[in-house]
Amino acid sequence: MKRRLIKGKNLKRLLSMLLGIALTAGSLAGVPITAKAAKSFPTLFYIGGVRVHSGNTVIDKEDNPAFKGSASFDINTYTLTLDNFDNSGEVFSYNNNKNISGLFVIPSENLTIKIIGTNRITTKESGSEYTFAMDCGAGFGTGIQVTIKGDSINDKLILEGGSDQECAYTYGLSTEENIILENCSIISKSGKASERSCGIITGYENPASIENIIIRNAYISASANSGLNYNIDYGIMGFKDINIENSIVEATAVNNASGFYGIYAGHTLNIDSLSSVMAAGRYNALYGTVKNLKTGTGWTNKEGTEGQSFIDISSTGQDLSSFKKVIFSDKSISVNEKPKTKNLTYTGQAQQLVTAGSAYGGKMYYALGENADTSPDDTAFSTDIPEATEAGEYYVWFKVVGQGAVTGETTPECITVKIYAPSQSAVSEETNTNQEQSSQNAKQVHTATDTTSENTQAQPNETVDKKQKSTSISKVKAGIKSITVTWKKQAAKGIKGYEIQYSTDKNFKNDVKTVTIKKTKTTSTKIKKLKSKKKYYVRIRTYKKAGNSKVYSNWSKVKSVRVK
Repeated sequence: MKRRLIKGKNLKRLLSMLLGIALTAGSLAGVPITAKAAKSFPTLFYIGGVRVHSGNTVIDKEDNPAFKGSASFDINTYTLTLDNFDNSGEVFSYNNNKNISGLFVIPSENLTIKIIGTNRITTKESGSEYTFAMDCGAGFGTGIQVTIKGDSINDKLILEGGSDQECAYTYGLSTEENIILENCSIISKSGKASERSCGIITGYENPASIENIIIRNAYISASANSGLNYNIDYGIMGFKDINIENSIVEATAVNNASGFYGIYAGHTLNIDSLSSVMAAGRYNALYGTVKNLKTGTGWTNKEGTEGQSFIDISSTGQDLSSFKKVIFSDKSISVNEKPKTKNLTYTGQAQQLVTAGSAYGGKMYYALGENADTSPDDTAFSTDIPEATEAGEYYVWFKVVGQGAVTGETTPECITVKIYAPSQSAVSEETNTNQEQSSQNAKQVHTATDTTSENTQAQPNETVDKKQKSTSISKVKAGIKSITVTWKKQAAKGIKGYEIQYSTDKNFKNDVKTVTIKKTKTTSTKIKKLKSKKKYYVRIRTYKKAGNSKVYSNWSKVKSVRVK
């Protein structure tokens, strides 16, 4: 006869039975037996549809071949350990099939869920009234606490409640009393629902409780993803206080149809100085009184592109319900979105050179510079986006300046922007260079009778090439009987220098004087011996050499200044 080995769960059950027989026999024989009062198992405890009880405390692939890893319960410490466990979407159905849950437990005392490695609890079935990835329902008002923790944020729990099939309520993580999430990463999201969906929901108005949710040394991502027009979505929802301590939290409910609140705190949302928080909701980013010990940024749309405002520190609490997206980040002073260049063509009207940028912890400041290498002085920066009218190349500098409790500023950065002449229509630099060379070779120059620019006419015996690269005046500064002219460097091929004209006649017909700058790297000059209190008009152009003659570009836009 072959011997049949007893192993696995059958062995555990046999040993448990033998121990029970031994205890009974000892009692019958009059042998005194002392033992601690036995702890009671949770009233209902199911993982992936498999019941956890005294005879089956380890759930693994022996219970269901689809399972991965293991889930084990220690009655002595009242701890459920998830060790790289994946329920593969298997669920427990209860309440006359109205509810389904990937993990369902009703603890009779404080429960700890220990996470090891990467774990996943999902629900592949839906269509019931309530769908939960994890439901820890101790009962309202019991004061029982659930703690989910790992050894570090490398220990991860992924919760996905619901699917594309509609039901009334879907939740990633749900508890009926206080919950602590610490030293781990939790990614929790809900599915399609007709009434309510929440990434994480917990709490009840129990006078004995202090916090509904404590997030400590953790990374939490909670999102509601219903997408139904008549549904209410919450990223994180707690009916009393939510405390965030030394953690990174992202909570969103931004679906165009159903998004409601990123984080809903029935009483107070507390954010300490070590945490980073991002919340966004179609209706509001945050609900409840917010006590934030870190500055932040708020926007009036959920995408974070409009109505940007600085959020100062508040230890007493403030209402931030006007924002649909908020960020409290360690990057208290930083660029959120850089300004972008625009595709600009000369119109005769002033045009903004860049799109508006956005910032964390402060405001975006802009300035026009002389070149792309040297930032303008601090006094040149303002919150106004620089504008220009004439065709040419411009250097837009930007930086973030701290606001409120935040001081300092970011290092200025530069964007080169061009306004193209109508005939250019944003032609590439390479094409322009080729056009210049072709223009020279073909001797396509114009006589003195040609109009050289919008401002004035060419002078007799001058040769003007309308396609030649010009420059523009950045600034004209008045001095005592002097002016200092600063312009943009023009280093296009063939350019040899600049010619500056200044006059007390705005039409440059009388009292006109000329200054020639013979080096293209020079971008500033001081003109002296001027008439005090007189208004002077200034313009500039570039020149090339053609044998013994000069070929000029169009004149720049005229700038004026009154001499001291």
